[in-house]
Amino acid sequence: MCAIAGVWGTSRGESRAVVGAMLNRMAHRGPDGHALVDGPAGTVGMNRLAVLDPAGSPPPYLSEDGSVAVVFNGEIYNHRALRAELTARGHVLAGAGDGEVLPHLYEEYGLNLLDRLVGMFALAVVDRRRGELHLARDRLGIKPLYVWVRGRMVRFASELTALAAWPDFPPAVREDRLPHYLACRFVPGPDTLLAGIEKVVPGTVLTVGADGRMRRRTWWTLPDRPLEPVPARRAEEEFRALWSRVVQDHLEADRTLGVFLSGGLDSSLLAAALPGQARLLPALVLGPGGHGAAFDERAGARAVARATGLSLETAPFDDPTPEEVRAVVRHLGEPLGDPTVLSFDRLARAARAAGWTVALAGEGADELFFGYPHYREAFWLDGLAPLARRLARTAPGARYLAGRGPGAGRLRAALAPPPAYYRGVGVTFPRPEDIGAAPLEALPFDTRSVGVPVHDRPRLEQMRAFDIRWFLPDDTLLKCDRLGMRYQVEVRVPYLDHRVVEWAWLRPPHLFLRPWAAKLLPRRVAASLLGRAARQPKNGFPTPLGRWLTGPLRPFAEDVLHSRSFRERGWVDADRVDALFAGIRPEGSAAGRQIWALLALELWAQEIADRGRAADRLLPAREAVTLSR
Repeated sequence: MCAIAGVWGTSRGESRAVVGAMLNRMAHRGPDGHALVDGPAGTVGMNRLAVLDPAGSPPPYLSEDGSVAVVFNGEIYNHRALRAELTARGHVLAGAGDGEVLPHLYEEYGLNLLDRLVGMFALAVVDRRRGELHLARDRLGIKPLYVWVRGRMVRFASELTALAAWPDFPPAVREDRLPHYLACRFVPGPDTLLAGIEKVVPGTVLTVGADGRMRRRTWWTLPDRPLEPVPARRAEEEFRALWSRVVQDHLEADRTLGVFLSGGLDSSLLAAALPGQARLLPALVLGPGGHGAAFDERAGARAVARATGLSLETAPFDDPTPEEVRAVVRHLGEPLGDPTVLSFDRLARAARAAGWTVALAGEGADELFFGYPHYREAFWLDGLAPLARRLARTAPGARYLAGRGPGAGRLRAALAPPPAYYRGVGVTFPRPEDIGAAPLEALPFDTRSVGVPVHDRPRLEQMRAFDIRWFLPDDTLLKCDRLGMRYQVEVRVPYLDHRVVEWAWLRPPHLFLRPWAAKLLPRRVAASLLGRAARQPKNGFPTPLGRWLTGPLRPFAEDVLHSRSFRERGWVDADRVDALFAGIRPEGSAAGRQIWALLALELWAQEIADRGRAADRLLPAREAVTLSR
């Protein structure tokens, strides 16, 4: 896990200092090595957090003749097999780390090397012979990558805030994207709220020539094949074998590795797949922090730890201070109205305090196996759609659908295409105009943007595709990456290994979801491995937001959302915020989540969009590596 940054389409002398400054802004992502590489049209650089071969494999990663240089962020889980293949072909690799294979793979396969990688990554390849820079992001968007195009100059970085090293940062706020944020609680990619700065789409590679011209190519999408009908018993056997192999691959590390554990199914099944000696790993569960049984997952986690042999400790779950809330928002870099960031930050901080460098987490299972309530709703709407279509073809039926009779609204929803009403997991303000914001005309969720045809699939599958394409990279994985790296902890997400994602995508939904239960197949596999320890009810990431917003964070939230800056922005009607405060309940409420979304947005504006342009300390020249012309 590392940080990368660079600029292309400028002279070497103009770029080195500012790329060094960008890396300095991401020093928390990589204390174990720094490098700058000058190419024919710019400079790229990298900070390294050494997880594999910590004593060796310093960046950057070069081909034997220096004509190819790679900097990258992430982990390549199949690097040993790739290394053996490259060695057989005559390549000489300098170190034993996973990054060492990348320039040699590029020499052999060009950009087709991406298809051969199993892992999470964002990488930059300098091809000196062609005078090109290639920027690629992994299939699911586990690792971040931002680009900022200014004329013929392309700037990139692992974190948006690193771009503040440029004197023309920040660009203007894209107020036309504010309704998207308010509806979804995140800004759907590739957009950000800053004009000209975008997130590289997962599974995409950008190629930039020496003149700054950029080409984009999608190198991975969800499989474009029919569903594979498989008997339930055989599907369970397939998944169990695949899951065991994937979890084994995610265990490779030369630093301390642990498991984020709760009493829920997803982390329990992750723990159950640990082989042999790996079951002696440390595990962390969030403590209740005095917030009551609804936020206490220790009993379930203890049952799983007993069944698997994991050594379980409790992560402190104390109340966040205003200063800590500001720090979380600053590290996220984008506004994120997901209140679980506060809980995840506590877990990552405890992992660092325990000496971990790598943590396994159960993120992604709900999206793959239809675990969220909105999938259940889509299931029923798919069932109602034939009746709704028959009614719509008759005059009496059409009148009924247009009215307010029992079930009319649900039948109308069954006729609407999923992109028309999709809000996903984090629906916050379904109608932003209700708080005086600009109306939500359309979200960028459509079947074409998924990259594979899904328009003829049931809405259940379309909504899962939207969650994989947008919600995961722009909410869940953003949270995992930024807050893990805040404490120099690499968060690995085995459920989002592309082999698991592709397997689940090609299996019929009825294997996972029925009217009475969700995640059926993984639940049966967990029961076979863990017995009674697997029978825990679903409980989302414990975040006592209502208690915080009616307690220790209330004065802070009121000060921020009654501030002059919030009022003068005019993004929402400040006079309507008091009604939201009045609706917050300690046990949780929509009003509490809405207040948090507005608080996160205003703090982001104060911390990022309004920030001054302080001078940056530059990397010493001795830390740069230059490719001779």
